[in-house]
Amino acid sequence: KTAFFISCEFQKPVQTPMRGGGGTPRVVIFDDNSVQAQDLLERVNQSRFVPELLVEIVSDSADLKHILSMQFVDILLMDINIGDEMSGIEFIQQYVTSQSHTEVIYVTGFDEYHSKVYRTTHTGFLLKPVKQADLDEALEIALRRIEKTREKPFLIQIGGRKKKINPSVLRYVESHRRILRLHIGDECLETYEQLGVFMQQLPASFVQCHKSYAVNMAYIDELTRTEAVLLTGERIPVSQSRTRSVHSAFEAYVAHSI
Repeated sequence: KTAFFISCEFQKPVQTPMRGGGGTPRVVIFDDNSVQAQDLLERVNQSRFVPELLVEIVSDSADLKHILSMQFVDILLMDINIGDEMSGIEFIQQYVTSQSHTEVIYVTGFDEYHSKVYRTTHTGFLLKPVKQADLDEALEIALRRIEKTREKPFLIQIGGRKKKINPSVLRYVESHRRILRLHIGDECLETYEQLGVFMQQLPASFVQCHKSYAVNMAYIDELTRTEAVLLTGERIPVSQSRTRSVHSAFEAYVAHSI
């Protein structure tokens, strides 16, 4: 069996924003009207992008502020009339910065806001009742922007120097206690970081197949119920609890790659 563990260097962890587990984009629907929020949730669940999305409803602005401050939100479906002292547009101006990379899609029943939303950076403007085709188009634009951002190289710090990492050359990541090992070419780079946190900066081609492993599906040659066999001959374990989700993700990846 070929060995790929030629050099392991220590790097300090890089702080990254929180996304859905396994690199899955996280969608938050904010609407203080529970009926309309549930209707939009059903629309999202009918989208062709499901099950590639993690979706949740938030109805309280204080909860949304907390989520935005503590965890990364990839796509925010934002109602404009939110029943607070400020509008949804003003809320975005105050709590969603350009550095957050959150894709904002406004949802409203009032067309009069279509020009005011340009005070903020946003991906789409949907009128209620939301049409499925319009929602799908806005989600597709948002997901393309997210993927473009996440495919960009990222920097890791190794001692007193920084190294640029291209996600496309990263085969898999393994976690041992608090140490992460990044397998790139014939190198193994080490860092102190949680696997779930580290994955937030990786593109959707990566899937967490085990509590201690994440793999780049571009390198999978064969997938069984218990392991992923890479093109290099390396074998990555697949846990029983993740078998179904990993196989679904791999099937979707191959289908989209054709």
